[in-house]
Amino acid sequence: MSVEARGIRFSYQPERTVLRGVDLLAADSEVTFVLGANGSGKTTLLQILIGLLAPQEGRVSVDGRPIDRLSPRARARRIALVPQSHPPRPGFTVSETVVMGRAARLGAFSTPRAAEWAAADAALEALGIASLADRSHAKLSGGERQLAMIARGLAQGANTLALDEPDAHLDPAYQQRVLSALARLAERGMALLLTSHQPNNALVYAHSVVFLVGGVAAPQLAPREALTEERLEAAYGVSFNLIESPAGARALLPKRDGR
Repeated sequence: MSVEARGIRFSYQPERTVLRGVDLLAADSEVTFVLGANGSGKTTLLQILIGLLAPQEGRVSVDGRPIDRLSPRARARRIALVPQSHPPRPGFTVSETVVMGRAARLGAFSTPRAAEWAAADAALEALGIASLADRSHAKLSGGERQLAMIARGLAQGANTLALDEPDAHLDPAYQQRVLSALARLAERGMALLLTSHQPNNALVYAHSVVFLVGGVAAPQLAPREALTEERLEAAYGVSFNLIESPAGARALLPKRDGR
């Protein structure tokens, strides 16, 4: 399954166009990063790709089917959203929070069945946090909570995960843990689409990268082609140095005072 956007244009107000002619493909078994400065339209694009917002122009398709022809329940069975903000849930365990992702598989007013709890357990195991199942969700660290919310999206049973800045507000160890978990999901055949402010994470984990600059998308390219000093300066308005080790490892560092 894949999610494809073609020619997306979106405005919240007639005089304020947020996205212009955006093309993007989130393919099976791949991790796609969407990079761009604050206000460049990343979260808006994510909401359009999962069907929460409808573009004024262009189309989004899921495995070749127009997303606007799918019911909300049908969309939820294909694409799961992991939002950037997920406040603590007092009174709920991690397992109970994760099983909420099964709502699209249940009828109205239904309670989770054995299959739902099994899916939640499998998602926790896949993310390496089965030991947190009985912990209070409200008492998790930021990194643990991020992994729990990814597990909730995974338990939803969709083949595509759309994640809004899953590496934000995490220390380097938890960024690596979260992104490594996402990479393993891609190896299992899932499509992973995430927004980020971390170009170095894209260098390590992305199969492809899309830059949004003022609501316009640069061509979707492999990380080594997309993450150049010129593209980064165009996206963020500051200069970068691309550092490469003899072994081929690469890193992007902002220049001090723009020099």
